[in-house]
Amino acid sequence: MAMASRLGHLAIRTLPTSATRIASWPTADSGSRISARSISTTQPAQNVIRRQLDKTNEKLTRQRSPKVGRMEMESDYVGLLKSENIQTILPGTLVRPPLSRWPNDAKSWVRFLWEILKVRTMEAFVNSGIKFQSKPSILKRAIVRRNKSAAVSAAKALHRQLAEALATGDKETIQKVCIKKLSTSLIATVDARPRGRRYGWELVEYTQQFWYPSIRSFRMVPVLKGKDAPIQKQAVVAISSKQRRVEYDDSRKGQGKMVPGSEKEVDVVEYVTIGAMMDGRTYESDAWKIVGLIKATSPEDWAMERHLSRIVEEGDALQR
Repeated sequence: MAMASRLGHLAIRTLPTSATRIASWPTADSGSRISARSISTTQPAQNVIRRQLDKTNEKLTRQRSPKVGRMEMESDYVGLLKSENIQTILPGTLVRPPLSRWPNDAKSWVRFLWEILKVRTMEAFVNSGIKFQSKPSILKRAIVRRNKSAAVSAAKALHRQLAEALATGDKETIQKVCIKKLSTSLIATVDARPRGRRYGWELVEYTQQFWYPSIRSFRMVPVLKGKDAPIQKQAVVAISSKQRRVEYDDSRKGQGKMVPGSEKEVDVVEYVTIGAMMDGRTYESDAWKIVGLIKATSPEDWAMERHLSRIVEEGDALQR
């Protein structure tokens, strides 16, 4: 495949995401938060992802007979094109933090800026390569478009749907808007709620609208080596909002009344990560799904990711 494909696949294999950067999902449960550990890309999880991708790649290239082989390949390929089957937030995702969280000394500040510029340059190179590959011919426009405004609209809608579904315990909607791994975790948390408790969530307003919502990262990465590999699209959208959360007591004693002190209004900035799979042959994209929340990347977080990536690279070198 083209250079963009090789670089994208390399990014999946070598850049793990620190566990400390995976955020938890806020709910109305008395201010509690739902853990997103199921989508963490720590080193063990990253190894699982690599083995799954390598196993699928091997299966795609192995044929017992021409007819059976084609059927297996098509079945596996179609499965990879479903956004709900996305495994994790793409490793190496860098979310620029607010300036207040940048290093205080000038040297570290410049070094962190340089790291951000390098990551953005690599992302732009891979994205542009995939866009160029989608051109039917040199003189025709590319099929792939980086429609960031559509990604922002999708993230806002999915974020609101999920928050409302978590409050009401709407499992069907949770499954509809999330990848499988995240929905399984969230539904388990809903099932674990005490009986007789009901929760409410309301989006009061979007805040800081001059700055938010905004795209903090937009990536397109082939998930396998080779021509026509499926492509994972990912957008991290920063959303600033005022939310109201409340808890009700539906027990016989509580009679559906609001639990005293449970009503809270909070101002939050959330980095909502959405993903979608794209067919590497036709460049048709599946619907966006919520992959999880991610924290802004601090200099310490990124230093840890760089350290983990070197460990993975050394392990790959030993295996070769």
